[in-house]
Amino acid sequence: MRLTRTALDNRVVVYVVVALLALAGLRSYLALPRAEDPGYVVRTAVVSVLWPGASAERVERHIAEPMERALEEVKGTDHVETSVEPGVASFAFEVEYAVADVEGAFTEMREAIADVVPALPPGTIGPLINDDFGDVFGTVIAIT
Repeated sequence: MRLTRTALDNRVVVYVVVALLALAGLRSYLALPRAEDPGYVVRTAVVSVLWPGASAERVERHIAEPMERALEEVKGTDHVETSVEPGVASFAFEVEYAVADVEGAFTEMREAIADVVPALPPGTIGPLINDDFGDVFGTVIAIT
C-alpha cells in the first residue's frame, strides 16, 4: 500500500522510469542477433535508365533493346522483364533458382551493363541498379 501511495505522489518519476524501461526494451529488441533467423535470398534486381525528353520508341530502340540483349546473355538469367515509357526504361532481371551464387550473377549483370553504358545516347541518367532486397528476415514472437 505504501508503494502505491509513493507512485501516486511521484507520478513524474514513475513516467520517466516506465519510458526508460520501454526504450531499453526497444533497444534490446532491435539489437537481437539475426544469425539464427533464416535469410531469404531475393533473386531479382531492378535496373532503370532515364533519358529525359525521349519518346518511348526512341528509349526502346536506343536503350531497352541493347540493355535487354546484354542482360539476357548473363549466365544464370531466368528472364528479363522490360518496361518502356517516355524517358524511362526499367528492367527486372531474375536469376534462375538453380544458381547458388546469386551475388556472382549480380556481379556479372553489372559487368554486362557496364559494357553497354558507353553505347547509350548522351543525356541518359543511369543505369540505376537496385539489388538490395536481401535483408529480409522472419521474426518469430511467442507469447506464453
